[in-house]
Amino acid sequence: MWDLYISFEKKNIIHFSNLEDEINYCQASNLLRSLYRRRLSFPRIDLDIVWKEYSKWEETDEELKKTQDKYKQVMINIISNIIFSQVKRLMILLH
Repeated sequence: MWDLYISFEKKNIIHFSNLEDEINYCQASNLLRSLYRRRLSFPRIDLDIVWKEYSKWEETDEELKKTQDKYKQVMINIISNIIFSQVKRLMILLH
């Protein structure tokens, strides 16, 4: 579902840029940016793919940095959860 919504909003951005409609273009860009941020905030198997897609699309370094910080935090949480899970399993096996 995320992919369809993001694809739809990308088409809106292209449409508005072709019309030289700067107000709607900015609004659509902000909406798409928000969608990417929400998508990247949920741990999923395709997180790296979504990050690469977003980083190709994003035009501003400032916005890219903001989203990259969130992406990194999610990745840290994923790794921490994996490590915790593995340690917990090991402790169960040792008892």
